[in-house]
Amino acid sequence: MGFIYFEEGQYFMTQNKLTKFEDYCNEESKTKWLEERRNGIGGSDAAGVLKMSKWSSPFSVYIEKIEGRSKVIDPELSYWGKALEDDIIERFQKDTGIKIIHNKSNKISWSKNTPFLFATVDGWVDPKYSKENAGIECKTANKANEPSWDRNIPDDYMVQCQHSMYVTECDHWYLAVLIGNHTYKSYMVKRNEGFIKEMVEIYTNFWNNHILKKDPRSEEHTSELQSL
Repeated sequence: MGFIYFEEGQYFMTQNKLTKFEDYCNEESKTKWLEERRNGIGGSDAAGVLKMSKWSSPFSVYIEKIEGRSKVIDPELSYWGKALEDDIIERFQKDTGIKIIHNKSNKISWSKNTPFLFATVDGWVDPKYSKENAGIECKTANKANEPSWDRNIPDDYMVQCQHSMYVTECDHWYLAVLIGNHTYKSYMVKRNEGFIKEMVEIYTNFWNNHILKKDPRSEEHTSELQSL
């Protein structure tokens, strides 16, 4: 996850306060935004911590939390990923009839049970129209990655959905993706209690024994997760 791009005049949540886009553009505001991410493990960190990502690792997450350095994200990818959320949600609502509350303010949700875990979800099923206790994650994907969506959800995003369900205490999660700007797919992800239990144990070890102790040394601890 990189910086989220907005238009002038818009506000979004950072450190539990409304921040104006123009103010966010200066270096001091960017630093504050990064500092907030360093306070816990988020959904975009999840697959890296669990060694289930092609793009990140426990060490890269460690460096981000301890030193505030993160990998550079193509600003165009960040821009379009955020800009197309409305369209993806609109298509999801049209296909399913499920009403969504879009988290346009980018508000962060923190876990009640594990205080160092957080999630910035893209939207929630509107309780006014449904009894579902669920949220939604919206993604854009390169056409070259289309085959990875044919049978199953890629590991990175499956883990992120399980992470979000744990943090928000939801029963299930929706994932909607626009691939190559022309192919749309959506999925419902069931909550996997066995996976979540192992996931939280790994998070706890990583946070307590590596982040808090500032010890980057890692252990092999994900083989059992990959079999669930």
